[in-house]
Amino acid sequence: MPDDMVNDPRLEGWVDPLYRTLVEHVPVVVYIDSDAQRPDSIYLSPQIETLLGHPPEAYIDDPSLWYRQVHEEDAEPVARTWRDARAEGRLTTLCPCRGAA
Repeated sequence: MPDDMVNDPRLEGWVDPLYRTLVEHVPVVVYIDSDAQRPDSIYLSPQIETLLGHPPEAYIDDPSLWYRQVHEEDAEPVARTWRDARAEGRLTTLCPCRGAA
């Protein structure tokens, strides 16, 4: 996790060595989004680069990048799943996906 993110007050309570080690070594992408009406990712685990071809900073700098990587036939179901989960306040998994970058 980049050092500047460790000091982000929105991550207070999430950053401890054990959690960080777990998140950065499991073979999935772990992310933390803000709780804004239109949330932004404030943390993405390093695995995103291996799985989708772009470093975490690219998704933080361009929030629409992940969506542009969704297969066109999956775009609406993925968006609907995400919107429904967000409206209901539940977690969701948006994969498996057809492919990546």
